[in-house]
Amino acid sequence: MRYVIMRAVKAALSMALAWWASTRILSVISQFVGGHAYCSLVSLIITPLILHTYTLLRDLVLETKYRLEKYRY
Repeated sequence: MRYVIMRAVKAALSMALAWWASTRILSVISQFVGGHAYCSLVSLIITPLILHTYTLLRDLVLETKYRLEKYRY
Protein backbone atom coordinates (compact mmCIF):
# COMPACT_ATOMS: atom_id res chain seq x y z
CA MET A 1 0.00 0.00 0.00
CA ARG A 2 2.81 2.39 0.85
CA TYR A 3 4.44 1.65 -2.51
CA VAL A 4 1.23 2.60 -4.36
CA ILE A 5 0.94 5.87 -2.45
CA MET A 6 4.58 6.75 -3.13
CA ARG A 7 4.15 6.05 -6.85
CA ALA A 8 1.03 8.22 -6.96
CA VAL A 9 2.81 11.09 -5.22
CA LYS A 10 5.81 10.74 -7.54
CA ALA A 11 3.55 10.75 -10.62
CA ALA A 12 1.68 13.82 -9.35
CA LEU A 13 4.93 15.68 -8.75
CA SER A 14 6.21 14.72 -12.19
CA MET A 15 3.07 15.99 -13.86
CA ALA A 16 3.20 19.22 -11.83
CA LEU A 17 6.80 19.75 -12.95
CA ALA A 18 5.85 19.14 -16.59
CA TRP A 19 2.89 21.52 -16.29
CA TRP A 20 5.13 24.20 -14.76
CA ALA A 21 7.66 23.78 -17.59
CA SER A 22 4.92 24.09 -20.19
CA THR A 23 3.63 27.31 -18.61
CA ARG A 24 7.17 28.74 -18.66
CA ILE A 25 7.50 27.90 -22.35
CA LEU A 26 4.13 29.49 -23.07
CA SER A 27 5.19 32.57 -21.15
CA VAL A 28 8.22 32.97 -23.41
CA ILE A 29 6.07 32.43 -26.50
CA SER A 30 3.57 35.06 -25.37
CA GLN A 31 6.36 37.59 -24.86
CA PHE A 32 7.39 37.22 -28.49
CA VAL A 33 3.88 36.97 -29.93
CA GLY A 34 2.16 39.42 -27.64
CA GLY A 35 -1.38 38.16 -28.24
CA HIS A 36 -3.26 36.44 -25.45
CA ALA A 37 -5.82 34.83 -27.78
CA TYR A 38 -3.05 33.32 -29.88
CA CYS A 39 -1.20 32.20 -26.77
CA SER A 40 -4.33 30.49 -25.46
CA LEU A 41 -4.73 28.66 -28.75
CA VAL A 42 -1.09 27.61 -28.68
CA SER A 43 -1.44 26.49 -25.06
CA LEU A 44 -4.22 24.10 -26.05
CA ILE A 45 -1.81 22.44 -28.46
CA ILE A 46 1.58 22.72 -26.76
CA THR A 47 0.72 21.85 -23.17
CA PRO A 48 -0.58 18.32 -23.92
CA LEU A 49 2.36 17.73 -26.26
CA ILE A 50 4.87 18.72 -23.59
CA LEU A 51 3.13 16.58 -20.98
CA HIS A 52 2.95 13.59 -23.33
CA THR A 53 6.59 13.93 -24.40
CA TYR A 54 7.69 14.21 -20.79
CA THR A 55 5.70 11.10 -19.86
CA LEU A 56 7.18 9.12 -22.76
CA LEU A 57 10.73 10.15 -21.88
CA ARG A 58 10.18 9.35 -18.21
CA ASP A 59 8.80 5.90 -19.08
CA LEU A 60 11.74 5.26 -21.41
CA VAL A 61 14.23 6.14 -18.69
CA LEU A 62 12.46 3.97 -16.14
CA GLU A 63 12.25 1.03 -18.56
CA THR A 64 15.95 1.34 -19.40
CA LYS A 65 16.83 1.52 -15.72
CA TYR A 66 14.71 -1.57 -15.04
CA ARG A 67 16.34 -3.56 -17.85
CA LEU A 68 19.84 -2.60 -16.73
CA GLU A 69 19.10 -3.69 -13.16
CA LYS A 70 17.45 -6.89 -14.41
CA TYR A 71 20.49 -7.97 -16.43
CA ARG A 72 22.96 -6.90 -13.78
CA TYR A 73 22.08 -9.89 -11.59
